[in-house]
Amino acid sequence: MKRSRYISFQEEGQALVEFALAGMILMFITFGLFETARVVYTAAVIQAAAQEGARAGIVNTADVNTAVQNRLVAVDPNQITNITTSTATVSGRDVLRVQIAYNYQVATPLLSSLLGNSGAIELRGDASMLVR
Repeated sequence: MKRSRYISFQEEGQALVEFALAGMILMFITFGLFETARVVYTAAVIQAAAQEGARAGIVNTADVNTAVQNRLVAVDPNQITNITTSTATVSGRDVLRVQIAYNYQVATPLLSSLLGNSGAIELRGDASMLVR
């Protein structure tokens, strides 16, 4: 009788260790998916801000920065490292190009340590429009 209790106790410990190992892997995957979704969302917002800046810039070049700042929804505007506007002539037509560089900070500490660079990823948005 005592022997069966001892075997049962060892099996319960084994299940706990297996759950702990599987739980860590599942948590890592879950946080990785959340972080990936945040990166994709932020990249889409930065691209949309570049497009909005280009739209505003073809009317009035001074409005580019304001349009970009207004388009940043749920994104920290202080992390923008550079907004560049340039004009070029292509096939006899003027083209305005707006480029945005954004310093994305990873929120998950484990992923941040894996990436290095203090968990920073540079995201870029680029948009061009014909000046009429």
